[in-house]
Amino acid sequence: MKLIFWIVLLLETYAVYTPPAFLDVELGFLSSTRKNIYPIPYTAQQRSQIANSVHTMFQLYGHRYAKMEDFGTAIDPIPRSLNLTKTASSMKDAEFHSSFIDLFKSLRDEHTVYYMPAPQACYITTTGLGFSLTGLSSAEDPVVVVSKYTNREKVLEFSPQVSQAKLGDRLLMVDGVPFKTWAEQNKWKNGGANPSAVIRIALNELFTKTLVSEKVPEKDSIVFTLQKSDSTTYKLELPWVTIADKFCISNVAPYLKNPSLQPRSLIVPESKGRTSLQDIINTNRQVITRPLKTINYRDTQEPKIQWGIFKKSEANLGVLRIGSFSTYQLPEAALLMIRDIIFKNLADTNGLLIDVRQNTGGLVDLAQMLPQLFIPENVGIKARAIANPLNKKFMVTQGPHWAEAANQINDGDYYTPIVTINPNSTIRRYGQVYLKPVGVLTDAICYSACDMFSANMQDNGAGTIFGEDVVTGAGGGNVLDYSYIASLLPNDMQPLPFADKLAYAPALSIAWGQSIRIGPNAGRRIEGFGVTSDYIVRPTQSDITGQNSDTQFDRIADKLKEIALKKKNGNLAFKSTSSYIIQNYVDSPIKLVVNSVGLKKISVKGLHTTTQDTSVTISNLIEPVESTFILENNYELGNYQFGFTAVDAIGRSILNTTRLLQVVLPLESYVTLPRTPLTFENAPFAIYNMGSSLADPSAGWVYNKINQAYQIGDGKSYIEYVNTKLSLFCNAGTSVHIEIKGSYQTESQFDTFRIVYIDDFGFHDLLPNNAVSGQDTFDINRDIITEGQFELFFEFISDGGVNDRGVLIEKFSISDANGPVLNTSLNPVTSTTITPTSVSNSVSSLIPTITTISMSTTVTESSTLSDLTLNPSETSVTSVATTSTPVSSSSSAPPQTTSTRYPTILDFNSLSITKTATTQIATLTVGATESSTTNMNSEVKPLVVDFMNVSQKYQSFSRLSVVSNMGFQISKPMLGLFILLLQL
Repeated sequence: MKLIFWIVLLLETYAVYTPPAFLDVELGFLSSTRKNIYPIPYTAQQRSQIANSVHTMFQLYGHRYAKMEDFGTAIDPIPRSLNLTKTASSMKDAEFHSSFIDLFKSLRDEHTVYYMPAPQACYITTTGLGFSLTGLSSAEDPVVVVSKYTNREKVLEFSPQVSQAKLGDRLLMVDGVPFKTWAEQNKWKNGGANPSAVIRIALNELFTKTLVSEKVPEKDSIVFTLQKSDSTTYKLELPWVTIADKFCISNVAPYLKNPSLQPRSLIVPESKGRTSLQDIINTNRQVITRPLKTINYRDTQEPKIQWGIFKKSEANLGVLRIGSFSTYQLPEAALLMIRDIIFKNLADTNGLLIDVRQNTGGLVDLAQMLPQLFIPENVGIKARAIANPLNKKFMVTQGPHWAEAANQINDGDYYTPIVTINPNSTIRRYGQVYLKPVGVLTDAICYSACDMFSANMQDNGAGTIFGEDVVTGAGGGNVLDYSYIASLLPNDMQPLPFADKLAYAPALSIAWGQSIRIGPNAGRRIEGFGVTSDYIVRPTQSDITGQNSDTQFDRIADKLKEIALKKKNGNLAFKSTSSYIIQNYVDSPIKLVVNSVGLKKISVKGLHTTTQDTSVTISNLIEPVESTFILENNYELGNYQFGFTAVDAIGRSILNTTRLLQVVLPLESYVTLPRTPLTFENAPFAIYNMGSSLADPSAGWVYNKINQAYQIGDGKSYIEYVNTKLSLFCNAGTSVHIEIKGSYQTESQFDTFRIVYIDDFGFHDLLPNNAVSGQDTFDINRDIITEGQFELFFEFISDGGVNDRGVLIEKFSISDANGPVLNTSLNPVTSTTITPTSVSNSVSSLIPTITTISMSTTVTESSTLSDLTLNPSETSVTSVATTSTPVSSSSSAPPQTTSTRYPTILDFNSLSITKTATTQIATLTVGATESSTTNMNSEVKPLVVDFMNVSQKYQSFSRLSVVSNMGFQISKPMLGLFILLLQL
């Protein structure tokens, strides 16, 4: 499983098994269940194997030298893990696991984790009482108060005394020790890369312990000394309540009796969406949020992303709550969802606050892309890795940028050269949507991708950092799972014991790459240091108790107002739809409409096209102004990107954003499917590129003329950050049959391929599991249930770090049993010349103009008809000829000219030939003139159609293979449709 740059806290990396959203659990007192909480027994050989795996993995540890700088050379995990390899086989299981948990925890790195196997991994413990920091105190002297209770009613049944504590009551001591002292004493057990993180993680440890990566509490209960608002103190002893995953326990039970059992299928309960045990843990940890009622949060498609508006007095503050960067959607889709929320719902606010408190990380791609919505230019976080022979071998598997860095390592280097994680082209794809002041609200639980997002916002000048703590959690690395590394280094690393047997098998994760900041903090690592808050803004007692008289949001709104006055950007606005959708009608100009406030000059230009710049100058800088840009409609089907730039009243470059122009087919021009199947040779496909493939169309779907197939990549590999769709717009009856055959080899779980058709009833996937990845073949031969108009498309999306072949669709056909007949039989007649009897033009539901030609011919018994040449222009039929000599039309109906920029379809409704046994039709040549006149002296651009040799007997040819070398502009994106059908 690839986890590169998929940065998450704790158990999101422990994804051997995906549990259901609602676990079947069993509760109990730790005092009663303690005897059941232990890891599956290991043999001496298995202990030795794990110890060696740990030691090997630490050679790839990106923060080895950083941890020695921060905590001293004695912390070095390489010699410590080496010593454990020498004693592991002789240890008892309890000592063995305790030693490795101590080793990993001492690094105080939440990315680098030793995961216990079941049944211990099946348990969580909780006190049911949560705490937070309040007031204006510094991290060195925190004020800790009760801020939340568990929302599990059964926990309260086991521990009803939880309700004795009131929101806002101050925590003084833990087991008789002042909280600050207790947190300091336990930092090597709990973790925390800096003092702020030590405090925050300690608070979480008082609420919940996840025993998959922690030791079982030594005591069955914990005693809190609390202080009420009237300064009276009291003690509250709470038992540790265990929550056990019953499926996990049942899965491991057979192996506890007989560890030599062969693997069995894991029957996992159905899960809605992508859920991990960490999601369950976070649900337990963040069970009741602070009762702040001032903001009415609205839900989105993403459970952990919400938005609202804080309105109070003069405050009009938009709030975007991002609880995790690990989203159900792909990063780009999640970004566009956030962009749409801001555009539609938060554009008229006076400031925007992005709340990332308690956000433990997620997808780095999303964290890197998000700042572009707020600044003209943004540069992403960079990274480096540790330099040694084993890591050099691994780096070449991680994409071209890491492979290049590996080749630049010199003897004696501690680190690789610094590399770019995400190219600027991928993190600046859409640009700004909000021009007013932006703030980011963090805490020391903000970790990993959340650290990177906060650093990006600060380093690019995109926002002000408001922190509940002095710094963020300081998780500056990308986490990799041991199983993923071992799959790429099979000669150096073995699979862990029980990996193929248990739902919760032993696992390891490590921080591999080290994140490096840019801009004013260029060269500084995030690990250990985090992102320093510009302003510390902790919740007050009002926030905790819900009185709302003086909240964090009041103070943040006031500060953003001050910043707006200083930066003179409080009234700036630029509003336009995120994408413009037009139909490709001729003579219908494209209108791009935008609304703005405070922008003096706005310019627009086409990106990756030859469109000239267009600009408008605005005199009214106080009120909203609508501006319209008129462009010629000369675009084929597909996606096109336009860039908007603007300057404000004092000449500052204030805007640099993009908008998408999507050219679609008018409904009346959808292709009517014929009875004879359409294939890649003659079906009018359109390509819609995004991402890298928008700038470089060759990175998207490409037609391979030699193989008569569409493919992603050059047959060896494809590039990073491709987003491309190959579409066919159809009009059909109820008897549609489709045949598709091909193969794919993509990055498993990350680079996905889909085949879908969309009709009035929604999306219908034609591949199993919807989007597929990895390596496999597909062979679809089926009817599809649809009626009327529908779109059939092939979609491919890739992220960074690519080493795979791509996708090949080697066979495609689609037909409608009730569709029109486009070919006809040829019956022998006895004339000696070919003369058109009628030529007419009509526009049908097919894209091009249909030119219908009726002809008859006679051939003497001794003659051989070897070539047939037609010379229609691109917009009209002007002549028909025998052999290679053009002749004038003798039809009583004069040639008609139709206005269309698409090629002509030649539909041979009647063409009769008498032939002898020796007759062969070897080549059919079709020519096009530059004009639509009947001038026979016009230059002819031939389009050669290879027409295989005809056998001595009459037989059927379903279609001709069209080979375009010039003329008719068949190279236009998927719009050159030639149906040249003959039967002999």
